[in-house]
Amino acid sequence: MLGYSPVQIEKVETQWRNLPIVKWHEMQSTVSLWIEVGKYTDASGMNPFQELYDLAISVLSLPHSNVEVERLFSQLNIVKTKLRNRLSTSSVSAVLTIRSGLKRVEKCCHSYELSASAVQKISTMAAYTSSVPSSNSSVNTMVVPDLENGENVEEDKR
Repeated sequence: MLGYSPVQIEKVETQWRNLPIVKWHEMQSTVSLWIEVGKYTDASGMNPFQELYDLAISVLSLPHSNVEVERLFSQLNIVKTKLRNRLSTSSVSAVLTIRSGLKRVEKCCHSYELSASAVQKISTMAAYTSSVPSSNSSVNTMVVPDLENGENVEEDKR
C-alpha cells in the first residue's frame, strides 16, 4: 500500500488504534486535526503518531478529482482543432497561458486592451525579444505582457 512495507503498515495501524487515547483540541476540521497530530509530542519529545501523520498528509494532499486536468484538456480541445492541428506545442502552451492569465484578471480577448507600446511592437521582433543586451550572452530574454499592469516584463528563455 503506497510503497509501505508490512512492518510500516502495522506501525500505522497501531498508531491509528492509539489515536483516540489522546484528547485532541482541534476537532473542527480535518486539516486542523492533522496539524495538531503532527505537532504532538509525548514526554520523551517524540511524536508517537509520526508515521500515521505522514500517511494522512500524503493522502490529504492528493487531488480528490480530475476536474483541473479535465478543464485543461477541454481548453486544449478548443484551442487545437482540426483546422489548427499544425500549431506547435509552444504555440498551444502560449495560447493556453494567455487564456489562463486573462481569465485570472477577469478579462477576455475582446475586453483586454493592449498598451500603446505593445501595439507598436506588433509585427516586429521587438515584441518577442528584449532590446536590452543581456550580461549573459547565452541567455535569451523574452518580453512577456504583464496582464495586471499592462506592461511588459522580461523573462529568461532557457
